[in-house]
Amino acid sequence: MTTTSQLSPPSDLRPARPFRGGQPALVGGLLAGAVGTVLLVVGLFFDAKQVFFSYLVAYAYLFTLVLGAGAFIMSMHAASAIWSTAIRRLAEAVLAILPLVVVLVIPLFLGADLLYPWMHPERIAREEVRQVVLHKRSYLNLPFVIVRAVAYFAFFLLVARLLRRWSLRMDRPGTPEELLRIKSRMRVLSSMALPALAVFGTMASWDWLMSLSPDWYSTMFGLYYLAGGFVAALAVISLLAVLARRAGYLPEINDSHFYALGRLMFAFLVFWAYTSYWQYTLSWIANRPVEAQWFWKRTHGAYAKVGLFIIFGHFAFPFLVLLSYWIKRRAWGISTMALWIAGAHYFDVHWIIAAARDRPNPFSWMDAAAVLAVGGFSLAFGLWRQRGVSVAPVYDPTFARALEYESL
Repeated sequence: MTTTSQLSPPSDLRPARPFRGGQPALVGGLLAGAVGTVLLVVGLFFDAKQVFFSYLVAYAYLFTLVLGAGAFIMSMHAASAIWSTAIRRLAEAVLAILPLVVVLVIPLFLGADLLYPWMHPERIAREEVRQVVLHKRSYLNLPFVIVRAVAYFAFFLLVARLLRRWSLRMDRPGTPEELLRIKSRMRVLSSMALPALAVFGTMASWDWLMSLSPDWYSTMFGLYYLAGGFVAALAVISLLAVLARRAGYLPEINDSHFYALGRLMFAFLVFWAYTSYWQYTLSWIANRPVEAQWFWKRTHGAYAKVGLFIIFGHFAFPFLVLLSYWIKRRAWGISTMALWIAGAHYFDVHWIIAAARDRPNPFSWMDAAAVLAVGGFSLAFGLWRQRGVSVAPVYDPTFARALEYESL
């Protein structure tokens, strides 16, 4: 725990440098978002259902990244981890996209008729499935789904706003006692909010993803989905750390910081694989038709190839590479694996969602359009919110010690 004696003003550090860069990326993100939106609108005239499925994939991917960044920030505060102070603002930059995530959920509700079978149980051909859906109508109905989404996001926004405001308060000098109070507030809030974040994130995954197959359920689904997002969020934070050092915003971070991020990526990659394996294994052992059907769709035909990529590309390959101590301590090594893992997570989310449509071909050009729309606007919004904010919280009482972090 940080004490008053440890809170000395970091007078030997450089002044806070507000972020002013990223203009080309911001403009590029806006253009990509506009192009993607136009393509999705055009797609509505060809296959409206596919447009909303493609959009759901892109949105579900973004949701896990932002929530994963929030989980990283809160877990570091709760653990009073000092080393993470050096790169905390990078995670906060990802979490700052949250207001846009709230807005972007609206198209899911507009396209609910095309996405979710529980919207029209009378259209379900199989009697046993129709009865299951009717039994769940008190929970799976659009008004209640919207109310729950409002509750989730109200909580996420409140916690994110408080953490950001307190963090930015430390961009100017303060007395040791004042800084200690701010750090204590962040630790207490994070410790209390982290379990709720996991619960609400899991419930959101039930509402938006698991209910695509309303006769199927898995108690491990939320954990599997969120764990993959947490690994991807660590990958994005790692990539941002490399870029921030290269651009001179965080020149003091060293190879040990990359190594710490690499170890976390490795550990939670194994955890994600564990949840994925046991979700499948428990269903295989139970051998219930409804559970078997969910996996059957995703392990046969063209979807089987995506599943094999997830096994070997999302787990086996990065697992073997991240075993290397040498690679985890190299900026090029950690950034390469970060890009790979962030990309592999998209295919994992796509594999979960696209198979619910029962199309022979898992992919569509509308997938790329949705990525452009959601990804482009998210990039632009994140850069816009970061402008004028220092990437280095130099007056944070633990920042100087965080830069001295060394791990053998």
